[in-house]
Amino acid sequence: MNYKANSQSQVKRLSMCHGGVWPVSSFGVGGRPAEPVPYEIRPFWGRQTLFDLKGIISLGCGGAGENVHPPDTAQEMLEYLEQKGVSLSDLDTLIARLDSVLIGVEMPRWPWWQWLKRCTDLALSVAVLSRTVGGIFLRDREPDYDPAHLLPQIVVFDADFSE
Repeated sequence: MNYKANSQSQVKRLSMCHGGVWPVSSFGVGGRPAEPVPYEIRPFWGRQTLFDLKGIISLGCGGAGENVHPPDTAQEMLEYLEQKGVSLSDLDTLIARLDSVLIGVEMPRWPWWQWLKRCTDLALSVAVLSRTVGGIFLRDREPDYDPAHLLPQIVVFDADFSE
């Protein structure tokens, strides 16, 4: 996955001391040299991507004035995707370029999420949400194209999915 570079990132070091991890300036307990663990702090603000398939479908996938009733079954969902020019091989191609695990946050359906960047790509939304359960995306999870699984989910991931 291509993350946008962030100039505010900074690399720090933690030291291991008796099974715990906390910042230590020199040696660990007992005179034993601390084992440094590098980690990176990245700002959270501005990187989030919100996935809301029901919102995309209800807006007609960008088709002006199109009023669409969401599909009711997995078969209808696959037919809807095919009608929009999205094949299962397209979804597999999109999934292959994503990280193997993404941890997100499920959000309630509120209108106040306008400050979050929304994924408006139908194929990417279906690919991600079909493999997301409880806010956790697993690339190797078997996809679930049932609208009862896809449509209620609103998930925010701390990642930039743009190319």
